Amino acid sequence: MQHIIPILIGILIFGLIVFVHELGHFIAARRCGIFVEEFALGMGPKLLSWQPGETLYSIRAFPIGGFCKMESEDEESVSERSFGNKSVPKRMITILAGSAMNFVLAFVIFAMGALTGGFATATTTIGALIPNGPAEQSGMLIGDEITHINGSAVGNFEDVRVGITTSSGEFINIVFLRDGALHQLDVPVALSDDDNRRIIGIVPRVYAYLGAFQSEREGMERASFAESVRAGARNIRTFVQNTFTVLGELVTGRASMDSLMGPIGIVGVIDDNFQAAVAVAEEVPRSDVFAQLLWMNMMFAGMLSIAIGIFNLLPLPALDGGRFIFLALEGVRGKPIKPETEGTIHFVGFVLLMSLALYIAYRDVIRLMM
Repeated sequence: MQHIIPILIGILIFGLIVFVHELGHFIAARRCGIFVEEFALGMGPKLLSWQPGETLYSIRAFPIGGFCKMESEDEESVSERSFGNKSVPKRMITILAGSAMNFVLAFVIFAMGALTGGFATATTTIGALIPNGPAEQSGMLIGDEITHINGSAVGNFEDVRVGITTSSGEFINIVFLRDGALHQLDVPVALSDDDNRRIIGIVPRVYAYLGAFQSEREGMERASFAESVRAGARNIRTFVQNTFTVLGELVTGRASMDSLMGPIGIVGVIDDNFQAAVAVAEEVPRSDVFAQLLWMNMMFAGMLSIAIGIFNLLPLPALDGGRFIFLALEGVRGKPIKPETEGTIHFVGFVLLMSLALYIAYRDVIRLMM
């Protein structure tokens, strides 16, 4: 039973993310006058369907995706309400709306988390140094405020982290404030023991705040409603940066394809979190355990929503980004690519993506068995 609950949580998270993504396509299509034939949650055989109007709504057997089927997406049609007969800007809006809704979902999750659970701000000021780490050996001190990494200005610690992990060369140029004066050092780079990330051995100074809707807690300052919402929005920027960092490392070969994780691996992470919560359930109030578990899973859902939104925008066949490229080419050429040709390219892309998904699923199963 303990392992069934994480699976159900995983299904709910994926279902929510897919539903919101397809809802974005659906709303945009309807607003642009495109006929939506079917709006489905899940794949495979229909379990339940209803048709209150012109659109068929269905729930399908396998909770691994969903779709918003618009008239004549990959074929010619004489209907004025078909996808292919709408203007390029309207089709672009419809294609991009899915990922846009993923970002909206993430914003709502992160903002509610900050409002009800508080938030922490990691500054660019050094709060601690790893003993004998590169930064300490180079002469940096606790309290130094980093302003630039390799010539680029930084506004928060995530900028610092990204600047370090994406840098090249044996040294990183760091400009920082100390006692009101600017200083500059070339700090050597080390690799972390766990995942070979580039590091210099610094820990940020962190300030914790109560959310606007959070209960009072002695010794902690309460943030305003606007500050809490802004803190939630900053999480989007953080996770977008993290996602592009991982993609960049995959493209450059600094990260292995084995580092990717699919639904099976994600359910494994949810299961680990759940089992950890069960282990401490006898020692702390169950309401606290439940709240912590809910918050962790919602944050996880927000991160996944951003990752899926970005992934769908990649310029690859069968993805929204690939379809957007075809629309951009149509706009430049003044005429569309033949629907049959585009459909074939997307089908090949879909087969390749499914092959990648199967490989990732295989790696996930191997990791869970180890």
